[in-house]
Amino acid sequence: MSFHSSTTRVARKDHKCSLCGTAIKKGDKYIDFAGKYYDFYSGKHHEKCEDLIIKYCEVNQEKEYTYDVVLDWIYDENCRNCDKGDDCDVNPFRCEIVLKNTL
Repeated sequence: MSFHSSTTRVARKDHKCSLCGTAIKKGDKYIDFAGKYYDFYSGKHHEKCEDLIIKYCEVNQEKEYTYDVVLDWIYDENCRNCDKGDDCDVNPFRCEIVLKNTL
């Protein structure tokens, strides 16, 4: 990694979370990040989405992540045993059960 920086900000307008894809609403705190690995990257995360990434990296002793890998980890740790099963339509990154059990 060439560089990475992240800053906690308060949204002055609506944004879209780079991880879960849902809105970061005006007035919400969020993580604004940018860096260069092989290519330049940037994005915004809800604080809870950032917390899920950090937890994933800690538990799995990883320094890197992808959306798919974190999503699979969330499903393996939480969704497979959930009573809602295949009938669930909640975004796993925003699910209160996932957040409670994981963070």
